[in-house]
Amino acid sequence: MKIIRLWKRTSLLMIFLLAAGILQAQETNLERWQKLTPEQKESLRQAQHDWQKLSPERQQEIKTRLQQFRELPPEEQARIRTNWQRFQQLSPGEKKALKQNYQRWQKLSLQERQQIRQNYRRWQQLTPQERRELKQKLQRFRQLPPAKRQAVIQQRQKGLPNK
Repeated sequence: MKIIRLWKRTSLLMIFLLAAGILQAQETNLERWQKLTPEQKESLRQAQHDWQKLSPERQQEIKTRLQQFRELPPEEQARIRTNWQRFQQLSPGEKKALKQNYQRWQKLSLQERQQIRQNYRRWQQLTPQERRELKQKLQRFRQLPPAKRQAVIQQRQKGLPNK
């Protein structure tokens, strides 16, 4: 839960910093503040409070990432914004699962990551029919008893055809 709260606070802070950078060239702080809704003002107050709680190292890390974001080509910034919006629309359970998957990904070795990427590229090259067939095979495999699954895995590793 602490990660989720920190994630929300960091995201709000990043939005605040992005908005502040965009608006800075156009208006004074007071003019910008007056245009905000009460909810936006409260969110920004909370973000400032959360920002002040962060260590100087974490604040610097966020500033660095924000600067890196600003240096990206507009297309890449748009892609990141779109992905961020999609993430924000996920249910809490979906967000939690996504974060857990990311943490598992981080723990994988370089070789395991490369193998997953290679498998993904191969998956992308399959036709819709081939994908359906592969999904059906996987479903049948998952329904096998554990001992039979292990036997199938051992056959595959030896290069023997499946029975």
